[in-house]
Amino acid sequence: VIYPEQGELQAERSKVISNEVGRTAIIQYVAEHGTVVRKGDTIIQFESKELIDAIKAQELTVTSAQNDLTQATENFELKKREVDYNIQRAQRTLVDAQDALKRYIEGEWEQKRGNYESELALAQRRLKLAQDKLDFKLRANEMPELQMPYSKNDIEADMLEVQSLELAVTKAQSSLDMLIEYDDPGQRRRLAAAVEDATLALDKAHIEKKTQLMVHEQGVKTREFTLNRHIERLESLNEDKEKLIVTGEESGLVLYDTGRRWWQQITVEG
Repeated sequence: VIYPEQGELQAERSKVISNEVGRTAIIQYVAEHGTVVRKGDTIIQFESKELIDAIKAQELTVTSAQNDLTQATENFELKKREVDYNIQRAQRTLVDAQDALKRYIEGEWEQKRGNYESELALAQRRLKLAQDKLDFKLRANEMPELQMPYSKNDIEADMLEVQSLELAVTKAQSSLDMLIEYDDPGQRRRLAAAVEDATLALDKAHIEKKTQLMVHEQGVKTREFTLNRHIERLESLNEDKEKLIVTGEESGLVLYDTGRRWWQQITVEG
């Protein structure tokens, strides 16, 4: 006597497949119930317009971030050349100011003072010659035996010449005194101040180089960080896109759990 027995076939392994992208999706393709699948075969393919739109938007964001980084990098390189040029210009200005001060002290001052002293000495010599000439004529007119050889007009003309040359000597002496007492110290102060200003400008250029490059370098790093974050986000979205296509991890049988909504959950048994 053969007694029939009843039983149920149990799967050795099973996997529940569902929408894992966390976005609105529709099923574009699904393997039929009872289909035997091999490893790598498509079991179900979702379609998510929301995800695709997010990927496109994120790609634009990545492109924009790349452009921002490129511009920041170019600005950084340009700023480095600019601050280096400013330093070189400040160095040249300082050297020129130092040379101007040295040239004045060692050359221009001695030459200018020598010119003023020469003008004074020449005026004094002319005055002495004119005075000697006048004195000679006065002594000659005082000698009875010469019977006043020089007229009154000659004497007056020589006296006017002496007075004019006395004024010239006074003027030349005054110019020399003004040069020594006022002009020279003032010129030295101006030239020394120019050296100090150029030194401060050079120090400022060095400080600006440090601070400005620091700011621009930080700007580049910030944009690099932002770009990497956007790239990571895009990679994450692309990973979600890959989840829209579910393939068999190994050979097995596709069975629907009829007790549930089949479009929400599919069981692959192998």
